[in-house]
Amino acid sequence: MTPQEIRQIVHQHLAAEARHDATAAAATYASHGYYHHVPLGLRLEGRDTVAAGYASSFAAFPDSEVVNDGEAVEGSTYVHWGRFRATVAGSWLGLPPTNRRLDLPFAAVIEVRDGRMVGEALYYDLDTLCAQSGHTVEAVRAASESIRRARQAA
Repeated sequence: MTPQEIRQIVHQHLAAEARHDATAAAATYASHGYYHHVPLGLRLEGRDTVAAGYASSFAAFPDSEVVNDGEAVEGSTYVHWGRFRATVAGSWLGLPPTNRRLDLPFAAVIEVRDGRMVGEALYYDLDTLCAQSGHTVEAVRAASESIRRARQAA
């Protein structure tokens, strides 16, 4: 795939995220694709699970927006960085809403093959996220671990 083709797929994905369309965002993934929140240790695998993760995120952060500050493509890898801005207005990871505002720097690494996103690894500073959200690092880690265990048991 050319860098332009890769950008086109990822930009289609980002447009679906901007519309808060979980189904369309997940449709850009391969059927076996994954979405990995690296700081949380949460990895969503399979298009349906990825869609559910986006839907949950849009419910927790109904005014969320991704501000893309830059991008690069090398081989089959697309990298972009910017800020995630949102209000914690819904339940997030099973934790209560705080109505606090996030303005979180992030970087994402996306692998694209055969016209689909194979996977996305999202990086951000967990301490910053917790300080802004009003949840402790311990509470967020415990909530993430609970979700991981529930997925393993299923």
